[in-house]
Amino acid sequence: MTRAQWAVVIGLLAFTLIIFGVLLLQLQVPNPLPKSSPPGFLLEEDARARTALPIAEHEALRWQPDAQLATAAVVWDDLGPGGALKRDRWTFEFYSPSQTQMAVIRVANGQADRLRTTLLPNPLAVLSPDLWQVNSTQALQTWWDRGGAEFVGQHSHVAISLKLRVEPKGTRGLWIVAGSASEQHHVVLIDSSKGTVVQ
Repeated sequence: MTRAQWAVVIGLLAFTLIIFGVLLLQLQVPNPLPKSSPPGFLLEEDARARTALPIAEHEALRWQPDAQLATAAVVWDDLGPGGALKRDRWTFEFYSPSQTQMAVIRVANGQADRLRTTLLPNPLAVLSPDLWQVNSTQALQTWWDRGGAEFVGQHSHVAISLKLRVEPKGTRGLWIVAGSASEQHHVVLIDSSKGTVVQ
């Protein structure tokens, strides 16, 4: 072989070794750790249940003067590495003891919309203020710290739902925070008055 041919062969070998080394390094570098907190826009004021509640309450009291809060819920779609979410739409259920009816009210973009009312055969447990001491951002952070961050990091598309409700006996409020992706789920139950995780 001529010197030029040897130079080409050596150059190709060197290039191959460099590419192999880069691939080897990429395999050895661990995946970056999930962020220590949920994406910032999930923690902003307009993403919180307590921000949307007064808007929903105003509409509920227009519906029935004795309307009382029973549940609050939201679903954020398509959260993941680089994922984007639909804007927040909190949905509240209110119960009227005098009418034995429930109203479902959604708050989106600062506006309340009564979606439907339903006659109930049995009284609905209502959420007294002392049962709601933990806000939605704290519940979300607890879920995040209890495996939610890893769950989001493992999936390209994740839906996160938060629901605040009172247990049937009316003695304890619960935040139910769930992540769902590819038929897998990660759920954490949180006492809404103490902030402790319910086993």
